[in-house]
Amino acid sequence: MGSRKWANAPITYTERACPEPEYETFRGETDPTVLQQKVGKICITTLTDHKSKGWFQRMMRWRNYDSVLDLTWKNKENYAKKHGYSLYDGSDLIVTSRPPAWTKIVAMQHLLEKENCNWIVWTDADAVFMNSDIRIESILPTDQQHDLIVAEDEPNSGYNSGVLIFRNTAWSKQFLEDWWNMKSYVRPPGLSLSGDNTAMKAQLKSMTDFNDHVLVPPRCNINSFAKFVPVDQAETIAKNVDEQHWAKLKNNYYHKGDLIAHVAGYDNKAETLLLLLQEAH
Repeated sequence: MGSRKWANAPITYTERACPEPEYETFRGETDPTVLQQKVGKICITTLTDHKSKGWFQRMMRWRNYDSVLDLTWKNKENYAKKHGYSLYDGSDLIVTSRPPAWTKIVAMQHLLEKENCNWIVWTDADAVFMNSDIRIESILPTDQQHDLIVAEDEPNSGYNSGVLIFRNTAWSKQFLEDWWNMKSYVRPPGLSLSGDNTAMKAQLKSMTDFNDHVLVPPRCNINSFAKFVPVDQAETIAKNVDEQHWAKLKNNYYHKGDLIAHVAGYDNKAETLLLLLQEAH
C-alpha cells in the first residue's frame, strides 16, 4: 500500500454546492475588523511526531508519514496569515507514552489555557487548506451556546477528529480532559489506529446534552475526505465516476472549492499530499 501510485480522483476537479450549516454563522460578514470584534482570536494548531518517534515507530517504515507537516506547514501558515489567525505547532508537546494522535488533546488544552484563544481549530498534519477564500468564521455559530464543531465520519459511524473547532469555555476544557482520561482506548504505538478517534466517538455518543453543545455541519464545510485512485485505474474510473460509491457521497468527499481536504486512510502521505497541494489556492 505504501508504494502504490495514486492520482487525484476526478471529483477533485469538479465543483459542487456544499450545503451550508443549518445554524446561523458569520458567513455574511466580510469585514475583518468586525469579525475580530465579534469572534475574537482564532488559533489553529497541528503537530507531528517526526522529532520524537520511539524505536517502534521508526521500525514501522511501511507507514510513510515522515515529514508530513513539512509538506503542509506552509499551506497552513499561508492560510492563517491571510486571515489574521494564529498558528501553533504542537510537536514539542508530544506525549511519547501514547500514539502521537492523542497529543492533539494536549495541544488544544495548551491553547485554551495559555494563548488566550477564543476559538481553536485543530487540523491533522495531513489536512490541507484547499480554498483560502473561505474564512473559519463562516463555520462559527453566532450564538453563545455551542462549544464544539465536528464533522461526521462515514455515514452512521460517528465523528472524525481530523478537524475540530472548540470555543474557549469551561465545557470545552472538561470535554478535552475527559477525552484524555479515556485510557482504555489507547492503542499500542505503530498500529494504524491510535484509539483517540474511537474514544471521541464514544464520548460524544454518551452525551445526554449533545445538541446543547455540539454542532455538526455537512462534512464538506470543514473536513472533506480527499479521494485518490490508483494511477493504473484512473482513466477507467474517470469514465465511470457516477458508479463509484464515493462519488455519490458528495457532501463527504472533497470537491473543488471546499475549505479543507483531509488525507485519511492512505499510508503514502507524501505522494497524496503533494497531489492535493498542487490544487490548493
